[in-house]
Amino acid sequence: MIKIYSFLFSFFLMANINAQQIHRCYTNEYIDYLSLTNPYIKQNIQESFNTAKLHASNQMSIKSTVPGTIYRIPVVFHVVYNTTQENTSDALIMSQLDVINKDFRKLNADTINQRPVFKDRASDVGFEFFMATIDPNGNPTTGITRTQTSVTSFGGFFPNPNEIDKVKFTADNGKDAWDTDNYLNIWICNTGGSILGFAYPPETAPNWPAGQTPADHGKWGIVISHEVFGFNNPLAIGALSIANQGRTAIHELGHYFGLRHIWGDSGFFGSIDCDITKDDGISDTPHMGNNSQNDGCDFSKNTCTNGETPDEPDMPENYMDYSEESCQNMFTQGQADIMQSMAVTGRPQLAYIIADDIINLSLGSYVVINGTDTILIDETTIIVINIGDEILFLNENNGYAYTASNSGVLNGTDNYTVTANGTITVDEPNAINNINVNNQLITVFPNPSNSSISLINNSNYSISQISITDIEGKSIILEKEATFYKNHIDLSYLNTGLYFISIYEGDKLFSVKKLSILK
Repeated sequence: MIKIYSFLFSFFLMANINAQQIHRCYTNEYIDYLSLTNPYIKQNIQESFNTAKLHASNQMSIKSTVPGTIYRIPVVFHVVYNTTQENTSDALIMSQLDVINKDFRKLNADTINQRPVFKDRASDVGFEFFMATIDPNGNPTTGITRTQTSVTSFGGFFPNPNEIDKVKFTADNGKDAWDTDNYLNIWICNTGGSILGFAYPPETAPNWPAGQTPADHGKWGIVISHEVFGFNNPLAIGALSIANQGRTAIHELGHYFGLRHIWGDSGFFGSIDCDITKDDGISDTPHMGNNSQNDGCDFSKNTCTNGETPDEPDMPENYMDYSEESCQNMFTQGQADIMQSMAVTGRPQLAYIIADDIINLSLGSYVVINGTDTILIDETTIIVINIGDEILFLNENNGYAYTASNSGVLNGTDNYTVTANGTITVDEPNAINNINVNNQLITVFPNPSNSSISLINNSNYSISQISITDIEGKSIILEKEATFYKNHIDLSYLNTGLYFISIYEGDKLFSVKKLSILK
C-alpha cells in the first residue's frame, strides 16, 4: 500500500513571476493556522481518508466506473461582494452548477480527449448537485445568498489565513455558513487575485480527546474567486484564462470530498521528486514528480521513469492536477471510490439517496407542482394531481421532482410512497373520503348519480358554500351558496365522469367528496 502523508488543504495561488504564470499551493501556512486551534487536524484528516479508503475497499470489491448509488447534494452559494463586478450573476452560478454536474457524472463533452492509457479508469463519481430548496429556517430558497461587504479583498498575494476565512462569518463582514452538516456551502468572493480557491476536507472531529475543542464547523465548505467562478467567466482573461472552464470548483470539491493533489505535493517550483512515499494514496493515479502547472497541455510528460511498474505518463487530464482547465476531463475510478465512501463516512448527513421511502407531507411544508406553483400546506390544502405531474417536496431538500404514477390528490395529513425510480403514489380518487375527517358529517346521495344529488349536512357547523370542479381541480363547474341542512343540486348537464364537491364553512374548506356521474 502506498504511504500517504498528511492530507492537505488545497489553494490555487496565482502570480506572474518572470512573466510566467504559476499555480502555487498555500498548504502549510493554512494547516499551521488551523492547527493553532485544532492541533489534531492533520491526524483527523488522515484518519478520515483511511476510513474512506477502507470503506471503499470493503464496499466496492467488484469495481466499476459506473456507480451503483447516486448521491444528491444540496448546495448554497454565498455571493459576498464589495463592487457590482464582484456580485456574481445567477446565470454564472447556474453555469457553474452545470459544469459541476457534468464533470462529476462524466457527462462532460471533452471526455473524448481522454487518452487510451487512462480512458478505462475514467469514472462517473455518482454525485448530483442541486440548489438547496429550503433554508435552515424552513423557508423556500433559491440556494443563493447575496451579501454586500465593506471588505475589498478576503485575500492577497501573501494572504493571512485568518483574513481569508473571514468570508465565512457575518460578524467579519462575510456570510455565515448554513448548517455545514446538511448543506455544501460555496462562498464566492474577491480573494485578492492570488488565490483561486480553497477547500476544507473531511476530518474526524468527534474523535478528539476529552477537553479538546473540535474544529469550527462554520468553516466547512469551499471558497472560489469571483474571477474564475463559472463557465467562461468574463473576468477570467489574461493570466486567468487558463482557469475559465469552471474547474477550479471541481478541483476544490475533490478536496472537500477527501482527495489530495494527484502528484502528492512532491516537487517544488518545477523540481522533480519521485520519492515513492509522496503520492496521493490512490493506486490508479500515476506517480508524478511534480504538478503540471505552466506545462500547457503536455500529454507527453512523464516525470517519474525510475523503473516503476507500470511506467505511465503523467495525468494532466485529472481534475486534481494543476494543469490548464482545458486539459482536465476526468476523475479516476479510485478517486471516485474515495469520494463516494467519504459521502458515507466523512460527510454522512450531507448526501441524499433517491430510494424507496415514505414522505410525510406535514402542515407548514411546501411543494412545487410541475416546476411552477409553490404551495404551502395547511389544514385546507387539497392539490389535485394528474398522472405524470412532477412533485417537488421542498422540505425534503433533495432537489428531486417525483413523477406521479397515478391521478389523485395531495393534502397536508398523509404519507406518500416514493420509489428509487422517482415515482410517487398519491391518494386515489376513490379514497377521497380520507381527505378530511369532516367527510363523515356530509352525505351526498345518490352517488353515483345521473341527474341530481342531495347534500345533507349532519354536523352542527354552518356550511356556507358548495363548489364542484372537474377531477383535475382546474375547472370550476358550479358554485352556489349552501343552506344549513339540505341542499338539492341539479347536475343533469354534466357528462359521465368523476368530479369533486368542496364544502366550505365561511372561507375554510370543511369537506371534500368525490362524485361520480353516470349517464
